[in-house]
Amino acid sequence: MYDQMTTNEKLIVVTSISILLPFYFAAFILVFDFYYILINSDYFKSVKSFKYYKNIRLFVIYSLVMSLIFTNILGILASISFYIVLVDFIFIYNNINTRTFKTSLRAMFCVSIFWFSRSFLILINNYLNLEGKVSLIKFITESRTASIFLNANYYGMIAGFMLIYGLSHIVYKKGYKNLIYLTYVIFAFFALIHSGSRGALFGSFVGSIYILLKSKDKKVLSLLIIVFFVSIFYLQVTGKFEYTRLDSFEEDLMVRKKIWARAENFLKTHFLVGAGPFSMFVISPNVGKFTIIHAHNLFLDMLINFGLLGLYILYPLVKDIFLKLIIRDSNKYYNMSIGLIIMTLSHGLLDVTILNHQCFYLLFFPICYLCSLSKKDAAFDGLNPLFPLS
Repeated sequence: MYDQMTTNEKLIVVTSISILLPFYFAAFILVFDFYYILINSDYFKSVKSFKYYKNIRLFVIYSLVMSLIFTNILGILASISFYIVLVDFIFIYNNINTRTFKTSLRAMFCVSIFWFSRSFLILINNYLNLEGKVSLIKFITESRTASIFLNANYYGMIAGFMLIYGLSHIVYKKGYKNLIYLTYVIFAFFALIHSGSRGALFGSFVGSIYILLKSKDKKVLSLLIIVFFVSIFYLQVTGKFEYTRLDSFEEDLMVRKKIWARAENFLKTHFLVGAGPFSMFVISPNVGKFTIIHAHNLFLDMLINFGLLGLYILYPLVKDIFLKLIIRDSNKYYNMSIGLIIMTLSHGLLDVTILNHQCFYLLFFPICYLCSLSKKDAAFDGLNPLFPLS
């Protein structure tokens, strides 16, 4: 069946797999995709013919110019990265079909479960060899890991996204397939806890509630997840559940308030233009002992990075994406996409990880697929995925 796929389809699948491999390898594949598009003039012409390509190009130029003005080195590199990733996504939009999308999803499940289970086995081995008595939950939270994803918060966001992916399948599957995805979700949840990312945990909870509310058994499923999280909260308060990452929440929140205050001060004079991506590193690189590269709030971060002017450039594209999503509300991947968006916005109240290329891809891949359906031949929907769990 793999032989039946076109080169472009195979490239999309390989790219999707790479996103769940080490940070720099994923970046290398995205750059390779960009090079592949550039050397094939027909593909690059199709990219440039995309309705909002001029908006994207203008946004990247704008971001680059503002970064240069503020001597924002990270912003310059990020602006170039934006262009590469966005061109790659236009290519995906132009070439993806249902078979490619489903095959990519199955491959991503297979790759991610390997990292989740590997992390679990290493942790259990370390716990069993531990001297002295410590609760497993406390041990997990005090040995938080980034796995292969460079940063523990990135790992948490990626695990949260994959949890939403898996949960979205559970509400549509029956029999043994449902059990397979339920097992996957349990491993993804463990990875989320092990990352120690409180923002990703909160975002995943909110996104999961949405998915479950949209399921056929929404009352029962929603009640179960609410009871589960309330039980964890109760056990934490009573000291029977030692999730130590919550103990430092108040102290970390005070640090965030200082960061938000400095970002707000910057916005008083620069709310129109911003200072380019990761501008917080230029505005206030240090808060206490912490090195700061973003505002720890997605909404503040977008404003100090791009200002109202920069965001206005992308407004037509964002508006079109939502309009295309709305008309696909009967598609089973619609709830997945909305759940991912809700998770991102909820997580964004406390942290900003979406500018990471791996997190960005996991958010926009299903959204890109749904948006592409408006221009695809219906015959594509009859193609079978490479992996059987469809």
